[in-house]
Amino acid sequence: MLHGVILIHLGYMRYCELRIVSVALLLMTFIWAGTRSLPARLQLFRRRLNCLTWPAIGITLILIVCWFARYAFPYRQPVIIDGAEQELGLLHVEKNGTAFHETRISVYRNGRYYIARNDRRLFRYSFIQTSQEGFLTAGPYKTGDHTRPT
Repeated sequence: MLHGVILIHLGYMRYCELRIVSVALLLMTFIWAGTRSLPARLQLFRRRLNCLTWPAIGITLILIVCWFARYAFPYRQPVIIDGAEQELGLLHVEKNGTAFHETRISVYRNGRYYIARNDRRLFRYSFIQTSQEGFLTAGPYKTGDHTRPT
């Protein structure tokens, strides 16, 4: 079971890395196209600015580092590798404009339950999460008794 979780985790990490690289390449392409459309009279170090490629690479690297330092650090790992497997899991996500309201309920075989709530904003990678936990108590029914009292 743990081997499958690790493979899912590695696949998800590869997906996230490829998303970041594709956004960086797209950003560099837009900046490169923007510098190519500048007038020929603009010069940097006695060379026409619209003929240089390195400003697009440099500006892209600066923007990616600033984004990472501001929004992606500290990074929240969405997969727990060594945790116990939950018996029942519910996830409710409500989207309201650029806000996401997420509620996660996890129930484990030993009777423990966890409720986690957070409010996220699109393109913001820091958020506050509130958590509650407890033990399930025995209800009015015995184990295996599926009839209601009259």
